[in-house]
Formats: sequence, C-alpha cells, structure tokens
Amino acid sequence: MRFQPKLADFGISCQLQNTWARRNTQIGSPYWMAPEVIKGEAYNATADIWSLGITCIEMADCHPPYYHIPPTRAMFVISTKPPTGR
Repeated sequence: MRFQPKLADFGISCQLQNTWARRNTQIGSPYWMAPEVIKGEAYNATADIWSLGITCIEMADCHPPYYHIPPTRAMFVISTKPPTGR
C-alpha cells in the first residue's frame, strides 16, 4: 500500500462565473484567511493561493503563522502587517 497524501478544504465554497469575478464575504479559518478577506474587501482566487501558502507553512512548521496568539488578534496582525519572507 502506498502513502498518498490528500489536501482538502471543507470550508465555504462557491463557483465564480468567470476568472475576473470577485467575492466579498468574510468567512473562513482566521489563521488561513487572506488580508483582503479579513478586511472585507472584494477578493478572487488569489485568496485561495494565500490560504494554500499558509497550509504549506503549517506543513513545514507544524503550525500556521501567529498560532500562538488568539484568532481575533491574528486576524488583526494578518490584515495590517505586510507579508515577509522567511
């Protein structure tokens, strides 16, 4: 039997009508939410790329960035502090 890891998202999803379409709902897991989602701004598939990046960081570090602070505080930091390289 081979080990075959799978990545799944059981959160909220929707189908956009075209690649330029944007959403503006503010829902998600705080540590994985993109800054534009937290701010309530319109967003598109790039927010999913952000969340995938956070998932990759979590797989490497065994926890997402800012896991050590409460979720609401983490959302504030994510939405106000620009991302930095490692």
